[in-house]
Amino acid sequence: MGKEKIHPEINNSGSASEVKIHKENSTFLISSLLILALIGIFLFVIFSYRDQKERFTESVQNDIKTITDLKTLQIESWRKERLDNGRIISENKLLSDKVRNYHENNKSETESDISRRLKSLLQNPDYYLKLFILKKTVRKYR
Repeated sequence: MGKEKIHPEINNSGSASEVKIHKENSTFLISSLLILALIGIFLFVIFSYRDQKERFTESVQNDIKTITDLKTLQIESWRKERLDNGRIISENKLLSDKVRNYHENNKSETESDISRRLKSLLQNPDYYLKLFILKKTVRKYR
């Protein structure tokens, strides 16, 4: 009962140097496994970072493309609206006559009348656009 347990690889006749070598081997094995595990974790972190960076870059590029497309549509819509307004104003006979009269006579009451008419045109663009379309349709069928 008083026997001490000895490692199975070391027999009872094992010397102190054999025990020391065995401890060194165990320490080396544990250190090697720990270093390999750390290298594995390090590589995993590096590849994960690169993958996340690539995904983030792609996401930002997609967002910028979407914003660009939307802004392009907004500008095209704004330009079309301005051109339609210009067309409506230029085809408005009464307003055209007033502008011509203003350039010829340079009267302030003509200027205020033109300003008032332009403001009403710009405040109700849909109304005047519908009138413009109706006017074109009526001309077409006459």
